[in-house]
Amino acid sequence: MKPGPEFLKSYDPAGYQVVDDLFQGRLDVRPVAPRSRNRR
Repeated sequence: MKPGPEFLKSYDPAGYQVVDDLFQGRLDVRPVAPRSRNRR
């Protein structure tokens, strides 16, 4: 496997786009409330 963004772009373009948007601040990330850890 080759390292680097160009390899990821060619291997998984949609995955690269998500990661790139996240790290470039273009992804709308909202905080979520924590869920309880009660076991049923």
